[in-house]
Amino acid sequence: MTAREREDAIVSDMKDRTSKPIDAQQSLAERKSKFIERLITEWVVRRCAEDALTRDELASLDSTQRIIAQKHSLLDNFAHFYRRNPCADVAPGCLLFVTVFADNNTGACMYSMERMAKFFSRSERAIRDAMHRLEDDGVMFRDKNGRSYACWPAVHRAFVSDRAHAS
Repeated sequence: MTAREREDAIVSDMKDRTSKPIDAQQSLAERKSKFIERLITEWVVRRCAEDALTRDELASLDSTQRIIAQKHSLLDNFAHFYRRNPCADVAPGCLLFVTVFADNNTGACMYSMERMAKFFSRSERAIRDAMHRLEDDGVMFRDKNGRSYACWPAVHRAFVSDRAHAS
């Protein structure tokens, strides 16, 4: 499949997903997470280097805006990198994806391997292999939940303040 065919498939997939009704059972966090994923996927297809913030523009953002912008730019940059480098190991991208999308009230990323494969321009097999390696290396955990997995990154307790532990 050529890069152009992949782009067309992503755009077509995005159109299909945006036309489907919202499942009432989905939590607000899940809907928000899926919406952000759609926005990022569409952006990857249409991205332009000229649209990137300058260093001064990035520095002028308040700390919350900067963290959010950098978090989303990591996903964007990884997806762009993997589209352009089909032989690059996708495991670091999978760990990043799981980490970003586990930032919700369930503490887990629930995206399918199929969706991750589309996002990173990889086969489902490549994503599955990467996820197994990440779990085997102890940098990610997974629980089987029916036909899907709940995945979350290994976050050491030292990174959390004592106040957060008490709540």
